Amino acid sequence: MNSLRILFSVAILLVISASAAQHNVTEVQVGDCGGRLNNQQCNRAWAGQRIGTCSETICKIGCAMSSVANALPHTNGGNAWTPGTLDHWLTTHGGYSSGCLIIWSTVRPLGLIFEGQGRHSLQDLINIAGDCKKAAIVNVRAGHHWVLITGYAGNGNFHVSDPANFASTYAYNGMGLVTLYHYA
Repeated sequence: MNSLRILFSVAILLVISASAAQHNVTEVQVGDCGGRLNNQQCNRAWAGQRIGTCSETICKIGCAMSSVANALPHTNGGNAWTPGTLDHWLTTHGGYSSGCLIIWSTVRPLGLIFEGQGRHSLQDLINIAGDCKKAAIVNVRAGHHWVLITGYAGNGNFHVSDPANFASTYAYNGMGLVTLYHYA
């Protein structure tokens, strides 16, 4: 019964997504997907923690990794993943190159399957935003920051989980690369 309800909800979101692209007014929120958090990379609990084996901290350069932590679907021993716990896991599981650059595909054992990285059309991102089986982490702020898309706000804008808390929405025309995942 729950599976049928989830499939029905996803179908409705996809129809709304298609309408949003045509009319640029309807919002699509992914609030019922669950598992998408809004952990901040500068939270006191891990802000000063060195990322990977670099001398830089999670607070300073941990936006990509923090966005992945926010997208993770499974719990970590009964607790939600945080940037601090995911950083430790990545460091001990070969999840960084050059010491602190996330290897996007490393989180597969945690239930987040890397599909690839590239550019997507506005319509593709609207569809992804309404799909609870996908997660999109996008590059924003002229290539200097990463955020998790959580819904479509209309008029080419997307709701996001921003680990640096710069903004709650970003415009499609300010987005660069999209790192796409699906849930196991």
